[in-house]
Amino acid sequence: MHDEESELFQVGDTIGERYRVIRLLGKGGMGAVYESENTWTKRRVAIKVLLPALSGDNKAVARFLGEAQAATRLQHPNIVDVLDMGKDAPTGAVFIVQEFLRGEDLFHYLSKKERLSCFEAAEILVPVMSALAIAHARGIIHRDIKPENIFLLGSAPDLTPKLIDFGLAKVLGEDA
Repeated sequence: MHDEESELFQVGDTIGERYRVIRLLGKGGMGAVYESENTWTKRRVAIKVLLPALSGDNKAVARFLGEAQAATRLQHPNIVDVLDMGKDAPTGAVFIVQEFLRGEDLFHYLSKKERLSCFEAAEILVPVMSALAIAHARGIIHRDIKPENIFLLGSAPDLTPKLIDFGLAKVLGEDA
């Protein structure tokens, strides 16, 4: 286990007894995301780990795990797949395993372009709207739609948008 000032997991560490860390992809307000490999299947995955400072906060843990549970209710080609979730025994870290996406988020994509054509904008936004319609039909409101939460797989002109990060999602009928 590493101290609170450093990353919870380092390259080569194992999360949940079967996911070997390849590299840190990024950190946010609630967690860090690591590119990892399932040591049994050799599949690349993205693992979102709740930050250690929040692991003792029952409300934060419930919200974090609620993200995974909300996303697993949604089967859609434009919503990131949640594959697994668990708690790492040695560190106590709670984690969510998602499909590993290759590409970039819409924010970074837009920062390199002067403007999108109407066709290109529709090619990105119509599938995202379809994903949101499915989520809403199942009583899940994303509540954090922004370019950073729309991930673009592939490269132009063959981009496939994926809606990610259901961390602020509201499940209708549940208290939040």
